[in-house]
Amino acid sequence: MKRKGRVTHLNFSDRSGQLLDENDQDIRFHSYGEELCLAIFDEVEFEIELTEKGLRAVRMTVKANHLKH
Repeated sequence: MKRKGRVTHLNFSDRSGQLLDENDQDIRFHSYGEELCLAIFDEVEFEIELTEKGLRAVRMTVKANHLKH
């Protein structure tokens, strides 16, 4: 089942970040191997996996990109 959220933090050096989902839950992600162009406040859909470090967003897709051109 897909969840929706918004990007709240990005770390470009290791291609990771954090999302805030519709339930106000912080969820981490790593975009290894995914061709995503993300910016803070982007709206995304994703699935979650439970890891030993907690929830992780996977299979992310950008629904609204907030990069200014």
